[in-house]
Amino acid sequence: ASCSSILGIVRRKIWLPALWFITLLFALPVQTAMRIQYERNYALDYRDFLLDYDFLAQLKTSLAQVYGAHSILLMVLLLIVALISALVYTNYMHKPRQVDFYHSQPVLRQRLLAHHLLAGLVTGLIPYLFNLLLTVLVVVLRGEGAALQWGGVLSGLGERMLFCLAVEA
Repeated sequence: ASCSSILGIVRRKIWLPALWFITLLFALPVQTAMRIQYERNYALDYRDFLLDYDFLAQLKTSLAQVYGAHSILLMVLLLIVALISALVYTNYMHKPRQVDFYHSQPVLRQRLLAHHLLAGLVTGLIPYLFNLLLTVLVVVLRGEGAALQWGGVLSGLGERMLFCLAVEA
């Protein structure tokens, strides 16, 4: 019952995961495709001048800036969405009528707060995972699968989810 109630909370505020998904769409897959194209064009345009240019190493570095563990853009976006999620999903505690209603229900207040905080985490997690998969798909379909650093992808995912949980709590 708790999973369905968390998803019910998310469904009532569906605009927030949709906004986060669209923001991440431009921050991850679109930016990845643009970086791959930039690195490819740079390597082709200056191949006569750059004799020791390592395209794969440069692409790995460039992609790590997009989705790696130390991506500044994603950390700032995650901070913003975590703060907005915390405000949106705990908004009910600031309205006297809703507080009275929720306190009259036969449910523990701690469980109610935990459900709302987990709804905020799900709001950030599902669009992020989907866009991360789209990003990996873009890299593979562009023929640059060797530039993927799975350690960076997974450590970035773990770091961001812990950060989101810390900000919301």
